[in-house]
Amino acid sequence: MEKFVSSIPVPYYLGWLLYAAAFFSISCLVLMLFEKSLRYIDGFLIISVIIGLQGTAINWAHNRIKFFHDIFLNIVDLPKEMIIRSFEEQEADIFNDRMIIIFAILFIIFVHISGIDYHEVSFNSSISDIIFKLGYYFAVYIEGAGLYILIMTAWTVNKIGKLPLQVSASFSDFHAIGMLFSKFTIYASSAYIMWGIFHMIVPPRFSSLQMILWFSSFAILLFAYFILPQVSIHRMMTSTKKEKIEMFSSQMSAALEEPFRVPNKENALYLKDMYLSKPN
Repeated sequence: MEKFVSSIPVPYYLGWLLYAAAFFSISCLVLMLFEKSLRYIDGFLIISVIIGLQGTAINWAHNRIKFFHDIFLNIVDLPKEMIIRSFEEQEADIFNDRMIIIFAILFIIFVHISGIDYHEVSFNSSISDIIFKLGYYFAVYIEGAGLYILIMTAWTVNKIGKLPLQVSASFSDFHAIGMLFSKFTIYASSAYIMWGIFHMIVPPRFSSLQMILWFSSFAILLFAYFILPQVSIHRMMTSTKKEKIEMFSSQMSAALEEPFRVPNKENALYLKDMYLSKPN
């Protein structure tokens, strides 16, 4: 996706906007030349919006994952070299070009076999039909790529939870991960809504059972994508808090022995400092 959009020397979000605008402009021109009308122009418009939105979301996700590097160093209790290597491996798994392409192609095949790509759209010219299908399948390809990234990012959080975590890790770091996945969900939901609008205006307009099941399954997937990472993050926070409390309890027990055995001012001050440093 980045190689595709970087062919235009502008920021990625502007690049995807230009690609979407170019597709829509070509669609309008083809409709005027070969159809002599702007029938189905709303369908072409929604496809253009979907292309721009989904492409931007994927590039945005890649950039945001890079910012996760520092958080990873703060919460994982491993040597720095191992943490960096583990992060790079997980980033490579999420944005593996070969796997993304394979998954996206298989996704298109599934959409076709299941009949989800069936549209009761008739054009006077085969050129118009080709342009419509090119835009539609390209949008489906990007959707498949985005779905792969969603699955892999959720799996990454699960893998992080299995690593040894820093007892001193800040809860703000865990909250930052949760906020990142909330934003991922918002982007994915935006694309889901746009696809819903597309199928509402393009025949057969949700009249088939497979289309209803298809969108219902995606709604469940988005809900799971939001909930499961948050549950994993909550478990990590709970685990580190439990370890903090256990460590503090053991330190307090050890600190109490000396003041009670030798009750002097110095030991009392030490005990006070230990109490003030109790974990939140």
